[in-house]
Amino acid sequence: MVENKEMIVNKIENGIVIDHIPRMASAKIIQILKLYDRFEFYTGINCNSSKIGRKDFIKIVNGDVDNEELNKIALVAPGATVMRIKNFEIIEKIPITISEEIRNLVKCPNTGCITNQEPYKKTHFIKISDKPLKIKCRFCERTFKEGEFEFL
Repeated sequence: MVENKEMIVNKIENGIVIDHIPRMASAKIIQILKLYDRFEFYTGINCNSSKIGRKDFIKIVNGDVDNEELNKIALVAPGATVMRIKNFEIIEKIPITISEEIRNLVKCPNTGCITNQEPYKKTHFIKISDKPLKIKCRFCERTFKEGEFEFL
């Protein structure tokens, strides 16, 4: 039996931790949140997890995410958790869920959709299902699954 357990990645004093990211999905979150340009961060990839088997996580030092960014995370990692950290303590846990309506976060893959023809037209999708993720464009009424759409 192991008595002495160690953390491989240090705790952060202030910031956020995005935990329970599906394995190998942290790179997409780093990209869509533009973390390289904004914050110091640490990531764990393909780590053991009793909750989901294997997971990724991201620790963002002195950073935070707004509601739009939470919605972006949800499209990549539904079921993840965001924890706000202050003075090394978790002060808030936010379970990540996909909104029923997704506005101005992703581009419609249908090149004939009016949102791709008119520069002022904003995108609007309705969630059809969580698992597997399917969303439907309100304008062209086509349904798309995860991996078929791009972030704006």
